[in-house]
Amino acid sequence: MDVVEKSESLSKPGREFLSGLLFHTINWFREVVNAFCSQKDPEMKIKVVTRLQNITYLQTLLDRTLAEIPGYAPPLANFDGESTEGAPVSSSTAIPKKGKKYIFFKTFS
Repeated sequence: MDVVEKSESLSKPGREFLSGLLFHTINWFREVVNAFCSQKDPEMKIKVVTRLQNITYLQTLLDRTLAEIPGYAPPLANFDGESTEGAPVSSSTAIPKKGKKYIFFKTFS
């Protein structure tokens, strides 16, 4: 967190890198909260609330760093692109190999 306090001394690429790190960290924490928010265990609920507090704090740091880099756009997240790379296959398929059994994959849609 000391780096954020001294971010004005960083070069523009350094500030952009720091902003990207904060951006990805916040998104990762959001994914963690989404994954565990329905847990019934009180200890897990406390961890989820703690992660929400972390998100709030990191968001204020990101706001500060973004104010120092006008025109900066955060990097694309996995859900931002038009690409279907990594998307689930729409039907059960297998690629046969010589001397191998066929393997069928269940798909999710």
